[in-house]
Amino acid sequence: MSQRYAFFDGYGFRHFLVHLARNKRFEQLRELLLTFEWLQAKLAAIDVNAIINDYDLLSGDTNLRLVQSSLQLSAHVLTKDKAQLVGQLLGRMLSYHSPIIDQFLEQAKRCETAQWLRPLTPSLGLPNEPLKYTLTGHDDAIWSVVVTPDGRRIISTSKDNTLKVWDVGSRENLCTLKGHKDIVCAVAVTPDGQRAISASDDCTLKMWDLVQGVELYTLDCLESRMKTVAVTPDGRWAISGASDNTLKILNLKGKQEVRVLKGHKGIVSAVTVTPDSRYAISGSWDSTLKMWDLKSGKELFSLTAGQKGWVGWIALTPDGRHAISAIADRIEVWDLKSKKLLHTLAGHRLVVNAVAVTPDGRRVISASDDNTLKVWDLEQGNELCTLKGHTFAVTAVAVIGDGSQVISGSGDGTLKLWDISADIVCNENTQTLPKHSESVWGVAVTADGQHAISASEDTTLKVWDVESGKKLLTLSGHNNEVVAVATTLDNRIISASSDGEIRVWNLKTGKTLSTLRAEGVGCLKSIIVTSDGCHILFNSGSPFSTGSPFPTLTNRSLSAEWESQSQKEFRAKVMNQVNKSYAIKIWDLEHKKELHTLATKHSDWISSIALTPDGKRLITASWDRTIKVWDFENFVELYTLKDESWVLAVAVTPDGQKVISGTRSGMLVIWDIKTGRKLRTLEGHSREIRAIVVTPDGQQVISASSDGSLRLWNLQNGEVLAAFNADGAIFACATTPDGKTIVAGDELGRVHILCLENIPTNPAIITSWNDALRKGIFTFRSTVAYGCPYCRTWPKIQKGALGTEIPCPNCGRHIQLNPFTIQGDWRPISKAWSSAKNKWLKFLGG
Repeated sequence: MSQRYAFFDGYGFRHFLVHLARNKRFEQLRELLLTFEWLQAKLAAIDVNAIINDYDLLSGDTNLRLVQSSLQLSAHVLTKDKAQLVGQLLGRMLSYHSPIIDQFLEQAKRCETAQWLRPLTPSLGLPNEPLKYTLTGHDDAIWSVVVTPDGRRIISTSKDNTLKVWDVGSRENLCTLKGHKDIVCAVAVTPDGQRAISASDDCTLKMWDLVQGVELYTLDCLESRMKTVAVTPDGRWAISGASDNTLKILNLKGKQEVRVLKGHKGIVSAVTVTPDSRYAISGSWDSTLKMWDLKSGKELFSLTAGQKGWVGWIALTPDGRHAISAIADRIEVWDLKSKKLLHTLAGHRLVVNAVAVTPDGRRVISASDDNTLKVWDLEQGNELCTLKGHTFAVTAVAVIGDGSQVISGSGDGTLKLWDISADIVCNENTQTLPKHSESVWGVAVTADGQHAISASEDTTLKVWDVESGKKLLTLSGHNNEVVAVATTLDNRIISASSDGEIRVWNLKTGKTLSTLRAEGVGCLKSIIVTSDGCHILFNSGSPFSTGSPFPTLTNRSLSAEWESQSQKEFRAKVMNQVNKSYAIKIWDLEHKKELHTLATKHSDWISSIALTPDGKRLITASWDRTIKVWDFENFVELYTLKDESWVLAVAVTPDGQKVISGTRSGMLVIWDIKTGRKLRTLEGHSREIRAIVVTPDGQQVISASSDGSLRLWNLQNGEVLAAFNADGAIFACATTPDGKTIVAGDELGRVHILCLENIPTNPAIITSWNDALRKGIFTFRSTVAYGCPYCRTWPKIQKGALGTEIPCPNCGRHIQLNPFTIQGDWRPISKAWSSAKNKWLKFLGG
């Protein structure tokens, strides 16, 4: 806590600003709200929501609203990690320039004395975008969400077997309702907003008192899993859809089942009730919708969906005239009077899990397995905007109040509140920095540390200036998503696409130098360039291993058992259609031909590959839960390391002594490369690790995860030195040669450039090159050469200096030499690096 405010206790922090407001000391109040040191001290003493509420004490100040909105967007991060206050504010506010905001941000940077990651660009979500805040608390995927009729409370259900009640205004979790023994699939609220009924895979329905937060009673449905539930607007009945293909009508006052409706030939996965409480409409896995008379229990008519698949959700327009159903990857709009399909809303790439209609009946919001929500104009049938921010399938959506806001739930365990008012959704260019239109799968940094290159699902690469964060070039030419990127020492760019195409680019012009076609390898996953820049290695990966390491069949109507089985069947089907050699290809980059195919004998997809700095050891990581270490010179497997989970990322320390692997379970494991012994396990991520980078000094490792976080770890003691949370899953990261800047790419198409602040670094570990060639005659000299990453010169040194720390004779910066050398000629690399002809001639002449 700041010494300046050390005399404040919790009571003082909570009430001092209220006291200033009551006494109309508004200027002093405003000054404190724009004093970073005050925010930092109060956050350390209390919580972020208390700070956010302080800004409501003053109205009409643009600068205060900007800070408050930025804090709202960051609240879920700061609740878990208060040390990220500066990074979150900079990442959201750097694009806003006014004397007051500039002063506030400069003050924030000066106040931070701990280790942290400083955003150099405003790459996080901004206050003028649709996403307003995120709620966290569930331990597993959200399955459904509803809002009370007064719009003041949200009820969410989860795969963690609980329901949670949230206050919309304060963003607080009011209570957690426990009692179910399996997934809580759905929830409905009574018209008075006082009670809720939940449907669960444990074959029960439970009635809850939302005010007291207690269970009122349970209805046992024998062996029928309850998939969906709705309450009639008059509050008399509840209608539940079950896994036995029936609907059950329940008397809420009598607490008993009064009628069973039969007619569907598949699980009843969706149900809703007309505004007059007379009819129910159900949707099923048999691809039909049925209208039922609730009084007589008779089926009135049946509608066959235009798409094959399960009906995941049904919503009605407020006038009860139209039904909107989610079926496969589409939304179908039905006229209930004429029983005709009016139109289909298509645009999602994967299954639509839920839909909601605004109270004016003009807009539809859909939630999909493709991690997005879409807002549609119901009358015109066109898409208004796409909402991105969840890091996993969006499983639920509900409208709040007048329809200007919606709440969504996701497989990532979070709820997000969005502003979908017209002035927000029509403004599609709110991000101040250019970004990719789709996810970033790979990033690389040039050898001089000046440029970063991002590879994206949108089929392009972008070149960024590391210092300014500005986009310099867009490289277009691939016909499919670009899944990996690497650079050579002479600053050529190598990119790999999921269609098996590899391109070599000129960094300055952005033109393609050559195109390689890797036949018979399926979907490319990763690519690395050997130190001499002459060869590339790449592997085929899972066709769904970019966006997610496993199929995301998380539709809210599925049971855990069915979901698991479907994943296995889906994966087996895809794997049968794609080459399964699980091999590494080695190509000669200059002659554009394949040199060797290394059959790895992995029993599943290879997710990541790495080379030791001397090029003698190859490491392959696989979904088969193993890591293999190879003698790369002779293509011989040395040994296999076994893990407890799928291994999705792998890296090697600069001294070639350790391997760090990242798993689906979110753990990093450090291995001794000589003995194969597990040295340490690092825990902290809540989702799978997608990328790993070791800093050039070999002292820290950076991990990127689908939980949206970057973490910087101390390799010696396993301590987390600093962290940064993006708004979406982070799929790739890289560092500059000096190790002081991190570049990362995320699911939302954003590229984050972060500077390591207050983090001590050791000299970079540099591998020397053999001095074997001289005027065409092979000799064995006593000297080697190394490339200085700072001044980009190539000094020659005695071999006796290997393994020691020395200063560069040109720039004086210290570097740590590896004890081994690369068995290749350094002169071509020096020539590519050199910017002056006479410098090259000087080296060539000895």
